[in-house]
Amino acid sequence: MLDHLGIQVSGVAAGAGFHDRVPAPLGGAGVTDFGQVIGYGTDGRPAREVHSALTAADRAAVDAFRAAAVAGGATSLHAPRV
Repeated sequence: MLDHLGIQVSGVAAGAGFHDRVPAPLGGAGVTDFGQVIGYGTDGRPAREVHSALTAADRAAVDAFRAAAVAGGATSLHAPRV
């Protein structure tokens, strides 16, 4: 079962009504609304870490990306790996 999913759309407001109804049978609803971004989920559920898989030109770029993220306040669960 998917826990979360990001979907980009050209008309956030136009699609909101549809997406407001879809998660209801699973106990979900809109939990955040930033205008151009609407988050759906179950309110009160604890946040979890995010796994990201990105491509980079080389290891130096990967290390620079991680360093910038950590310097910006992100928490890294472990060093990047192949």
